[in-house]
Amino acid sequence: MCPDFDKDGERPVLRAALGTHWVADAYGCDRQLLNAEGVELALIEIPEVLGLRRVSEPQVSRHADGSVAGVVLIAESHMSLHGFPATGGLHVDLFSCAPFDLPVLRSELTERFRALAFEETLIDRGIPV
Repeated sequence: MCPDFDKDGERPVLRAALGTHWVADAYGCDRQLLNAEGVELALIEIPEVLGLRRVSEPQVSRHADGSVAGVVLIAESHMSLHGFPATGGLHVDLFSCAPFDLPVLRSELTERFRALAFEETLIDRGIPV
C-alpha cells in the first residue's frame, strides 16, 4: 500500500500499488533510425526483452511533419513511441503492472535509436482502496 492524501491534502488515503509508468524524452537520436520500421520493430521486440507479453500488433502512423508514432498493447498495459527525425527526439511511454528492468529498457532504446540522453519521469501508479 502507498500512502496518499485526499484532494484537500488533509486525510491520508491508502492506495494499492498498481504498476510503474515510465515517461521519457530521448535526445540526440540518429535521425535515420527514427522511422516507421524502427519504431515498429522496437515495439515488437522491447516488450519481449523486458519479459512483458505483447497482446497486439503495433499500430504505427506516419505524420505530415515526418514524425512517426506507434503503440502496442501488452498484457500488463501499453508501450508507445513517437519519433521526430527532424530533431532527433523520441518520446517514450511504458506503463506496466508487472515489474520491468528500467536499465535494460534505456539500453535497448540507446542501442536501437542511438539516444545520447534521457529526461525521464517514473510514476508509481496506484488505485484507492
